[in-house]
Amino acid sequence: MDNKISFIGVGPGDPELLTLKALKKIKIADVIIWTDSLIPEKILDFSKEGSEKIKTSSLNLEQITSIMIEKISGRENCCKVA
Repeated sequence: MDNKISFIGVGPGDPELLTLKALKKIKIADVIIWTDSLIPEKILDFSKEGSEKIKTSSLNLEQITSIMIEKISGRENCCKVA
């Protein structure tokens, strides 16, 4: 499987409104980088057990980008959920 970063928009944040593709990406992600100031934590209930969840509300763009590069370089599948 190719490792990559998937950028997922979750609209108004209601888990029932996630697209099937967004749900699939969240379920297989090793790392979920999420905008915790905007996205309800219940969206992460769909993530696989043991996945790493990184909150971004206290990070700047440079820090977030650095984390994404580090995780993808480590051969992990990542989702950026906003």
